[in-house]
Amino acid sequence: MREVLRKLVSIIFIILITGILISNIATFNITINKSFFMLLILFIILIGLLICYKQKIISKKFMWFILGILFCLGIIIRIFLICNLDFMLVSDFELYYNYAQQIINHVFKMDEYISYNGYAYMFSKVISILFVLFGESIKVVLVFNLICQVITTIFFHKIISLKVDKTISAFLSIVYFLLPNVIFSNLLVSTETFFMLLFILTIYLFLKFISKPIITKNNILKFILLGIMISVTNNIRPIMTIFIIALIIYYILTFKKLKEFLSLGVIIITYVISNLLFNIYIENGIGQEITSGALGWSIYFGSNYETCGCWTEEDSNYVFNEVLNEPGNGDKELVIESLSRYNDLGFVKSTMLLGCKYVRLWTDNNSTLSFLTSVTTENSQINLYNYSKPLEDISRIIIVLLLISCVANTFYDIKNKNNSNLFLQIFCIGYILANLIVCLNGRYNLLFYPLLIICSSNYICSKFVPNLTNKIKKSPKKLDSKFKTLLIIPAYNEEDNIEATIKKIDEKYDYIIINDGSTDNTEQICKENGYNYISLIKNLGIGGAVQTGYKYALNNNYDIAIQFDADGQHDIEYVEDLIKPIKDGKAHFVVGSRFVGNSSKFKSTQMRRLGIKLISKTIKRLSNITIKDVTSGFRAANKEIIKRFADNYPNEYPEPISNFELIKDGYIVSEVAVKMHERKGGKSSIRSWKNVYYMFNVILSILILNMRGDK
Repeated sequence: MREVLRKLVSIIFIILITGILISNIATFNITINKSFFMLLILFIILIGLLICYKQKIISKKFMWFILGILFCLGIIIRIFLICNLDFMLVSDFELYYNYAQQIINHVFKMDEYISYNGYAYMFSKVISILFVLFGESIKVVLVFNLICQVITTIFFHKIISLKVDKTISAFLSIVYFLLPNVIFSNLLVSTETFFMLLFILTIYLFLKFISKPIITKNNILKFILLGIMISVTNNIRPIMTIFIIALIIYYILTFKKLKEFLSLGVIIITYVISNLLFNIYIENGIGQEITSGALGWSIYFGSNYETCGCWTEEDSNYVFNEVLNEPGNGDKELVIESLSRYNDLGFVKSTMLLGCKYVRLWTDNNSTLSFLTSVTTENSQINLYNYSKPLEDISRIIIVLLLISCVANTFYDIKNKNNSNLFLQIFCIGYILANLIVCLNGRYNLLFYPLLIICSSNYICSKFVPNLTNKIKKSPKKLDSKFKTLLIIPAYNEEDNIEATIKKIDEKYDYIIINDGSTDNTEQICKENGYNYISLIKNLGIGGAVQTGYKYALNNNYDIAIQFDADGQHDIEYVEDLIKPIKDGKAHFVVGSRFVGNSSKFKSTQMRRLGIKLISKTIKRLSNITIKDVTSGFRAANKEIIKRFADNYPNEYPEPISNFELIKDGYIVSEVAVKMHERKGGKSSIRSWKNVYYMFNVILSILILNMRGDK
């Protein structure tokens, strides 16, 4: 039964979120200009950063470095705005400022309007402390807001990282920190920023402590702390009452043992006692009784189904002269009056009014910015009005993507039977439904953004966390004593080296020379000496020549094939070391390395070694597997790899590309120390002037190959 109810919560959540999504898309009105284009580029860079992390193109360290820069950028933007904007204080923002001054001067007098906002006294008290410490300036409050937002973002990261990869968590936290509405809410001389900090801290404490709700000596203080935090936050925004209701429903749907509900009792009792104490403190401070949490909760009285949000004279008189003047009319009474007014309108008109509010509330998500453009004075160094439209457009795009991710995340959680977001879903449902009854100001919806991000995090993490573990397709088989080994010797214009190379080969190894369309006497030497060789009618390059050798190995049923250069660089003494991991069933493919141990004095030029190191690090970054000598041509393959390479072998940059392909497809590639020598004659296929070009192309090819996904 509880499982059915949990799924019902998810379904209702999907329906409500989808409604918000549709209402946002239906009101899209994007204006393309220079500012919008620049913001869009920044947004695309953020998405590109995430994709690059997923594809392992960038390392985790580099990702954190970029996120750190973006975090600093968010701080710099806020400081720039604080320094360059001049504010004209109006409405309750002016009241907070004035009451803070009165508290300092001990002449505090709160008028009748503000008496219904108990939190106004608390916030004014905070501002008064800031004024005493740092001087009476609006910028002091804005810097305080900045500190609050930084701390909020840090704890927001902690919340998400409780469930998902820390790097993805950091990315999502930076997305929150750079949201235009969040940036500009920093400039509000109101409770929004301070409330957001307390709200995020409360969510963090809840998710941190509730996983083990049994009452013990060690954790009873945690539940008391959570109750106090809910109460403190509730005194700023009464929506925390919804938090308590969501908490009770969450316990009913989640916990099984009666003793687990004791922690809920501790939280609620602490919440009630803390609320009483706060009310006593505030009432002593303002000198009169608190009769309502916030006037904003009664704003529904100004709505009608035709204008949806415009106050009529009749409605205003009803609110101010009748409802609020009646003793004892608090939030509960206002909600009851709200429902009765809907009943008076009739079913059709009430439905239209609710629908109108639904669209108005969730599409008007940029009211914070709209308000700021109206209160900045001519003395401001920048004109926010010029940037308001592109910022609103980008904000709407981001919100739509978050809403889509949120819906996808809910389906993802249902599929994987994950209930980690259940509490937040219940809270969001209550929050959205409360908005339909009491029409809140758009800036009150700021807390919905972090909730959307948290409720999207599982799905986003599942799509963008790179897989650094390589699944082994099939363990290699151990070979018996009768296995056959073949040396594949590609040769192009090797008349100076081929005889010396073949003479050094032990008779116990078979070999095949692939004469790759040589224009010198290579073929003639092979013919005269009776060597086992195949001549290609034209030069196919190293990739084509080696693949021909693998085809020969496959057709002649060889168990191991070894790539062996014709130029004298490879030492036949190390063949046994090379094939041992394959013989013992410990590897599918083995690379002979100059850079494992100190086996080889010859390690090519410094420039080429740098290129090899960069290619090696790229493969390491993308696969978590290290191959130090990625360009080594001295390599051994088992029967499975022989079959694969006979069918498909890279034509360009075959050694590093084939190494990465095998690793990526789950084969075990190991590396053993070998000794190599300088060429005895002829020219290398990779000359020094091509080293940089070669390195660049190999790395680019590997990155592209990685983006294609698994085969």
